[in-house]
Amino acid sequence: MKDLVPIKIKIADREYTVRIVAEDEGLFRQASDKLNAAIKAKKEQMRIHDKADLMAMVAFDCIFDQLQTEQNQSAAGHKLDSLQRRIADTLLDNDVQK
Repeated sequence: MKDLVPIKIKIADREYTVRIVAEDEGLFRQASDKLNAAIKAKKEQMRIHDKADLMAMVAFDCIFDQLQTEQNQSAAGHKLDSLQRRIADTLLDNDVQK
Protein backbone atom coordinates (compact mmCIF):
# COMPACT_ATOMS: atom_id res chain seq x y z
CA MET A 1 0.00 0.00 0.00
CA LYS A 2 1.27 3.45 -0.89
CA ASP A 3 2.02 5.93 1.84
CA LEU A 4 -0.41 8.78 2.23
CA VAL A 5 0.76 12.36 2.57
CA PRO A 6 -1.25 15.24 3.98
CA ILE A 7 -1.93 18.26 1.80
CA LYS A 8 -4.04 21.34 2.38
CA ILE A 9 -6.57 22.40 -0.19
CA LYS A 10 -8.89 25.38 -0.13
CA ILE A 11 -12.51 25.02 -1.19
CA ALA A 12 -14.93 27.94 -0.94
CA ASP A 13 -12.58 29.91 1.30
CA ARG A 14 -12.20 27.01 3.75
CA GLU A 15 -9.02 25.03 4.15
CA TYR A 16 -9.10 21.25 4.39
CA THR A 17 -6.33 18.79 5.13
CA VAL A 18 -6.63 15.58 3.13
CA ARG A 19 -4.39 12.53 3.08
CA ILE A 20 -3.61 11.40 -0.44
CA VAL A 21 -1.20 9.32 -2.48
CA ALA A 22 1.62 11.74 -3.36
CA GLU A 23 1.32 11.08 -7.11
CA ASP A 24 -2.28 12.37 -7.01
CA GLU A 25 -1.42 15.77 -5.60
CA GLY A 26 -1.59 17.52 -8.96
CA LEU A 27 -5.04 16.10 -9.63
CA PHE A 28 -6.28 17.11 -6.19
CA ARG A 29 -5.04 20.66 -6.69
CA GLN A 30 -6.53 20.78 -10.17
CA ALA A 31 -9.87 19.54 -8.80
CA SER A 32 -9.76 22.15 -6.04
CA ASP A 33 -9.04 24.93 -8.56
CA LYS A 34 -11.80 23.73 -10.87
CA LEU A 35 -14.28 23.48 -8.00
CA ASN A 36 -13.45 26.99 -6.79
CA ALA A 37 -13.86 28.35 -10.33
CA ALA A 38 -17.26 26.63 -10.62
CA ILE A 39 -18.33 28.09 -7.26
CA LYS A 40 -17.27 31.56 -8.34
CA ALA A 41 -19.05 31.25 -11.70
CA LYS A 42 -22.25 29.94 -10.09
CA LYS A 43 -22.16 32.77 -7.54
CA GLU A 44 -21.89 35.35 -10.31
CA GLN A 45 -24.40 33.62 -12.58
CA MET A 46 -27.14 33.02 -10.02
CA ARG A 47 -26.27 35.75 -7.51
CA ILE A 48 -26.29 33.17 -4.70
CA HIS A 49 -24.27 34.09 -1.62
CA ASP A 50 -25.07 31.21 0.71
CA LYS A 51 -22.15 28.78 0.48
CA ALA A 52 -24.28 25.71 1.14
CA ASP A 53 -26.59 26.67 -1.73
CA LEU A 54 -23.61 27.34 -3.98
CA MET A 55 -22.06 23.97 -3.14
CA ALA A 56 -25.39 22.20 -3.75
CA MET A 57 -25.78 23.81 -7.18
CA VAL A 58 -22.18 23.07 -8.16
CA ALA A 59 -22.57 19.45 -6.99
CA PHE A 60 -25.77 19.17 -9.04
CA ASP A 61 -24.00 20.54 -12.13
CA CYS A 62 -21.14 18.06 -11.65
CA ILE A 63 -23.48 15.08 -11.41
CA PHE A 64 -25.52 16.30 -14.38
CA ASP A 65 -22.35 16.67 -16.46
CA GLN A 66 -21.21 13.20 -15.40
CA LEU A 67 -24.54 11.63 -16.38
CA GLN A 68 -24.52 13.46 -19.69
CA THR A 69 -20.97 12.25 -20.40
CA GLU A 70 -21.93 8.67 -19.53
CA GLN A 71 -24.93 8.88 -21.83
CA ASN A 72 -22.80 10.25 -24.67
CA GLN A 73 -20.18 7.55 -24.15
CA SER A 74 -22.85 4.88 -24.20
CA ALA A 75 -24.27 6.24 -27.46
CA ALA A 76 -20.78 6.41 -28.95
CA GLY A 77 -20.14 2.82 -27.83
CA HIS A 78 -23.32 1.65 -29.55
CA LYS A 79 -22.32 3.46 -32.75
CA LEU A 80 -18.87 1.91 -32.59
CA ASP A 81 -20.35 -1.57 -32.10
CA SER A 82 -22.62 -1.03 -35.09
CA LEU A 83 -19.72 0.12 -37.26
CA GLN A 84 -17.61 -2.85 -36.20
CA ARG A 85 -20.43 -5.24 -37.14
CA ARG A 86 -20.83 -3.55 -40.53
CA ILE A 87 -17.08 -3.77 -41.18
CA ALA A 88 -17.01 -7.43 -40.15
CA ASP A 89 -20.04 -8.17 -42.37
CA THR A 90 -18.42 -6.38 -45.30
CA LEU A 91 -15.18 -8.28 -44.85
CA LEU A 92 -17.05 -11.58 -44.64
CA ASP A 93 -19.02 -10.73 -47.78
CA ASN A 94 -15.78 -9.90 -49.61
CA ASP A 95 -14.21 -13.20 -48.51
CA VAL A 96 -17.27 -15.15 -49.68
CA GLN A 97 -17.23 -13.44 -53.09
CA LYS A 98 -13.57 -14.34 -53.72
